[in-house]
Amino acid sequence: MHSEINIEKDFKKWCKIKIKLEKLNDKHFPKVWDIRNCYFWKNLSWEQNWNEKNNFYRSVLVIKSFQNIWNIIVLPLTKSKKPNYISYFLKKETYKYLKLDSYILLDKVKVISNKRLEWWKPLWKISEIELKKIVNKFNNLFTI
Repeated sequence: MHSEINIEKDFKKWCKIKIKLEKLNDKHFPKVWDIRNCYFWKNLSWEQNWNEKNNFYRSVLVIKSFQNIWNIIVLPLTKSKKPNYISYFLKKETYKYLKLDSYILLDKVKVISNKRLEWWKPLWKISEIELKKIVNKFNNLFTI
C-alpha cells in the first residue's frame, strides 16, 4: 500500500512524464497484434497498475487501432495468473522473446491515447492465429 507521501512523489514524477507525452507527435498508428510498452499511472482498487520498478511502464497488446482519432484499445500483460481475472496464457517456450510466461488480462481492456505507447519500438508481435484466439476469447466476454 502506498503512503500519501509516496503517492504525492509518484504523482509529481508521473506529471513530468505526462507533460512529455502530451508534446509527442501522435500521428503514429500501432499495428494490431503489437506488444508494446505503455505508460500508466496508479489505478484504483482491482484495476491493473503500472509497475513501480519500470517507471510507469506496462506491456500491452494492441487489439484495435483507430486511424482517425489516435486512440487505441489495449489489453495489459502480467507475469502471474491473477485470481478472478480472465486471461489468455502465453507460454515462454512458444514465444522466445518472453522473459517469463505471461498472461494477457482480457477483462482489463483500456482505451488509451496512442501517445501513451513507446511507439518507436514494439517489443514483439503476436501471430495472426494467436491474435484470433485472443480476440475470440475477448469477444466471448462481452456476448450478452
